[in-house]
Amino acid sequence: SLQEQLNIATEEKTKTSVQLEKVYNQLNDILSDHEDCPTTIASLENRCTSLEKEIMSNSELIESLKEEQNVIMESNMEVVREKDLEIERLNQICQDSAVVEETLTSVNLASQSLEAEKERLELEIAEKNAE
Repeated sequence: SLQEQLNIATEEKTKTSVQLEKVYNQLNDILSDHEDCPTTIASLENRCTSLEKEIMSNSELIESLKEEQNVIMESNMEVVREKDLEIERLNQICQDSAVVEETLTSVNLASQSLEAEKERLELEIAEKNAE
């Protein structure tokens, strides 16, 4: 994963920094003890340059991974915002549906009441017509 890559790159940078410090220490020891060893000094200087380049490369990789991680996090946040809006919309639909259901129940009760009144009036009319 991106986090694992970032952790590995950071560990590598740290290891390389430790190696660089050891080489510098060796170089300083040699310079103080053996000022007549230009070949060893040149070799160690080359190694230092190589390690410094590796540190720079690791630093660039770390920055790149962090930027990628930020882009992914921003994208994920946008998806979360969209999902939140969708949830709000669905909740509103549910609330509207509940209101419609209550209204239908009310209409059905009124319809039943009117039907009962109609039957009562029909019976009353039938009784009056029978008289």
